[in-house]
Amino acid sequence: MPKTALHISEIKKDKISFYAAQRNMQSLQDAAVDQIIDTVLAAAKPQGIFEHIPYDIPSRTFFGNVPFTVAGEQILPFLEQTETVVAMAATLGADVDRQIDAFFVDQHFTEGMLFDCVANAALDELLNRLTKIIDITYAADRYKTAWRVCPGEGDFPLSQQEPILHILNAPAIGITVSPSHMITPRKTATALSGLRSLQSSGCSGCAMHGHCGEEAE
Repeated sequence: MPKTALHISEIKKDKISFYAAQRNMQSLQDAAVDQIIDTVLAAAKPQGIFEHIPYDIPSRTFFGNVPFTVAGEQILPFLEQTETVVAMAATLGADVDRQIDAFFVDQHFTEGMLFDCVANAALDELLNRLTKIIDITYAADRYKTAWRVCPGEGDFPLSQQEPILHILNAPAIGITVSPSHMITPRKTATALSGLRSLQSSGCSGCAMHGHCGEEAE
């Protein structure tokens, strides 16, 4: 089960603004954002893990060390047309959580919310980096990521994070799930991705046909 230390050197400000807008945070000061970015990058200890997981279409079940059934309907057409499904998880590490908690304990609420937004944007970047590593890993077999879905997107419920972490043996990179279903570190993201064969007869048979940037290249 491949696990990897990840590295991020920048965090996209448009993603920070996206998360800030969800919290009704307006007119962000560039100097404050830059300072928080530097603090997040210094505190983060990014780790990632991924694994190919067999999927059974009739039972809607992923098999592995801890099998689980897929919840949600929107993801099913993608799974049914995908040759290889990869589960992944990435985390910023526990120090980022501690920094966020410290802001709120000290009642620095604005800084704490901004730090949280920056950390979320960093987590997005981690998933993108991990996806690139997956593509490199499967390049020899002529596979490339066609789609990626995170629990919480569409009708794919956030509760699916837990079985994905179990099937990945996430404690290997320091991610744990408590008996009360709390995930630690909190700044952890999971996803399923579908790989398509580059040896197929083109894009027409892909689940992402018409919605993939690769077709424009």
